[in-house]
Amino acid sequence: MSWWDNILYYPEGQLSMNHPIYSEVDALPEESIWRFMELYNGTLGQHCFCVCHPGRPESNYKIDFSSSAFMDYIPVLRCREVTPKAGAPEGCVTVKRDSWPAFTLNQMTSALFKQIDGTKSIRDCIELARLPNAVDSESICRAAFQHLWRLSHIFVRIPS
Repeated sequence: MSWWDNILYYPEGQLSMNHPIYSEVDALPEESIWRFMELYNGTLGQHCFCVCHPGRPESNYKIDFSSSAFMDYIPVLRCREVTPKAGAPEGCVTVKRDSWPAFTLNQMTSALFKQIDGTKSIRDCIELARLPNAVDSESICRAAFQHLWRLSHIFVRIPS
């Protein structure tokens, strides 16, 4: 069904987005990304994942940021906001999950993060965040929420 800690299986958690191989890894098919990141990390002693009955329709559990259905997903926090490090950009939230490193979010993702309460859809978060100059708010939000999900800072609930 899914990994318990996506941060171990996606490049966001282990590579800087400016790293030369980041974009190459991110462009791979998802299962190849997982294989690469497991080898890159080299320290995973076990896999922790969620499973479901094989007869359950994928549309009820598979998180897919490539379709516009993601706009109706409901993000649920798995982290907390912490005091930013000295020199962090103004208006940017720093988040941390116990035993994982802190991450400073960019301004757009920070504005969206502040709207997450476990009840609002991504669509609602966009409207309430009032993103400045958001010409293509759907693609901005897709990138922001996928980033938060891959870093294991949110779970995503699919509405029934």
